[in-house]
Amino acid sequence: MALDIKALCRNNGVMPNEIHYSPRLEWFLLAGASISICFAGFATLGVTTLLPAIAENLNGQSMYPLANGTALAGQLIATAIAGAWCDSRGAVRPLLLGLLFFIAGLLTCGLAPSMFIFILGRMLQGLGGGLLMVSMYVLVGALVSPLRRPFFFGAFAGAWVIPALIGPYIAGKIDSYLGWRAVFHILVPAILMAAAIIMPLLRHIPRHHNPLAAKARRTVLGATVAFIALIVAQFGLTLDIPGGKIAALGALFVLVLSIHWLLPKGTISLRKGLPSMVASRGFINAAYVATETFIPLILVQAHKWDVSQAALVISAGSITWATGALVQSKLPAGKIRMRLPFFGGILAAGGGIFTALAAFPTLPASLSVIGWCISAFGVGISYPALSVLALESAPEEKHGYISSTLQLADSLGGAAALTIITTAFTYLSHLPAPGPMLPAMLLTVLLGIGAGVAGKRIGKLVIK
Repeated sequence: MALDIKALCRNNGVMPNEIHYSPRLEWFLLAGASISICFAGFATLGVTTLLPAIAENLNGQSMYPLANGTALAGQLIATAIAGAWCDSRGAVRPLLLGLLFFIAGLLTCGLAPSMFIFILGRMLQGLGGGLLMVSMYVLVGALVSPLRRPFFFGAFAGAWVIPALIGPYIAGKIDSYLGWRAVFHILVPAILMAAAIIMPLLRHIPRHHNPLAAKARRTVLGATVAFIALIVAQFGLTLDIPGGKIAALGALFVLVLSIHWLLPKGTISLRKGLPSMVASRGFINAAYVATETFIPLILVQAHKWDVSQAALVISAGSITWATGALVQSKLPAGKIRMRLPFFGGILAAGGGIFTALAAFPTLPASLSVIGWCISAFGVGISYPALSVLALESAPEEKHGYISSTLQLADSLGGAAALTIITTAFTYLSHLPAPGPMLPAMLLTVLLGIGAGVAGKRIGKLVIK
């Protein structure tokens, strides 16, 4: 979420050249934010690895997809609310509330007596994570000089890569020695330590009283409707309650309607330009989230791997993702870069085919490793390329809108994919492998194809 520095200065009675940035405050922010992002990434990726063991321990195998689906739904609404809240009143309260939600989610998960309570804890983590991430970006805009901001965002990316590489393995080892609940208990003091570094900065954050823009109101309304629809659909399809399935179908219809409030007009029809770019981003992230969610289940249930071994596969995918991101960063602007979303989507679909085959216990588990690495590489070249293409093709005053739109597509795509998967998983959970997992993997193939088709329709992007 970009911060309009000139507007901020006008609200505080100064001009941009009168702003004095403090290197000391910048270093405190860098340390606190990087530590927070690192541990938040560990919570996300570590939980993905441990989900099969958690679901079995809590007798909630049929509710397996909800653990990630509700977190993404929470992140969706929190991202929209945080952006509007920060622009209107400043970042202090959203940051504090995000911290409260995230810690409450960790404690709820760590103490959960049932899968239902665990899923509620994951939703709280999603809400907290969405509020925290947007607030952190606003803090950078308020406290860090423009020349140093690229370094900060690079450091934030690095702070996410570290848990992506080693987080699943560490979570697996903690589970082996102390149990899965310890992962959540250990994270609470770690997050509090990061918060202690950031808290002294809060008095330096500008507070303002801007009216809420009409576009922000529309986005918050759309995100609220989408959040409610996702929760009703996910729980209605999973829980055996009277009228649940009918309510879920109605919620899915409402979810489609909410896209008109959240995403640019023409996103569903893949209109050339920004709508196709946003659609490609939503598809490619949905494919990644769905694959990452179900690979541990395939390896643990279909091939009898232990959690630590499955964690290494997740880490391998993170490495190929980072490799893909590095490759795309070295390519020059032009036709090659414009084609990356198409190639990335096709690679994600091709890798999904290998992973789907691995859902069959009679076929080698190595197929899932190969497929996951291919898919992750495709996502790595497509996902950041879409951000770069959008920012390069839009004026600076539109960068905030572009960034928030892409983030909303990320959350909505992932949550919607897991909602659809929940339907098939619920009805097939009683079957032996590949019954419960195969539909999810086949959906990732379709999502990859969708990302490629949308990427091919981007064309020349000019945002006015």
